[in-house]
Amino acid sequence: MKTKTFGMSLVEIVIALFIAGIAIAPVVNLLTATNKETSTSIYQVMAAYYSNEIIEQITQLNLSPGFKRICETTGKEVPELLQSLNIDLGDTTIVEPRKISLLGLNLFFLVSPLSEGFASRKIEVEEVTGASGNIPGKFYKLTIKVGWNFPGEVAISGIPKHTHESVFFLNRDL
Repeated sequence: MKTKTFGMSLVEIVIALFIAGIAIAPVVNLLTATNKETSTSIYQVMAAYYSNEIIEQITQLNLSPGFKRICETTGKEVPELLQSLNIDLGDTTIVEPRKISLLGLNLFFLVSPLSEGFASRKIEVEEVTGASGNIPGKFYKLTIKVGWNFPGEVAISGIPKHTHESVFFLNRDL
């Protein structure tokens, strides 16, 4: 009496591995893409946080004592006052939260240190007027730019590869 042996031949094993490889490749690709998107989202949220901490403090400073009064006292304009913060805002060597002075005045901003990977943080100020008539008055358009590089990326000419911009308007008449 002959007994049947059940087993797999080498050809069957190779075919099974080939089919498994075809099925696994898209899953690995999907996991890699998801990891990259998650990293991007984390950096974007952190950049928004860095921008918002500056926006909140500028808004509070504009309410009390107000940039109009600060400008009258110092003889400086808002763009010069705010852009004077850029040197300290972009300092990537600081590892603890710190106070930075507004043009040597006794007015301070509390800023968080930039996390690893972040390469810059700066304020740009542009004067705008309400041209449509719906928004009378004069305003400053403030753009806060936060830049970063992912691990392993190299910045070209010191310019970060990725940037988050937060824009808001500041009433010049307050």
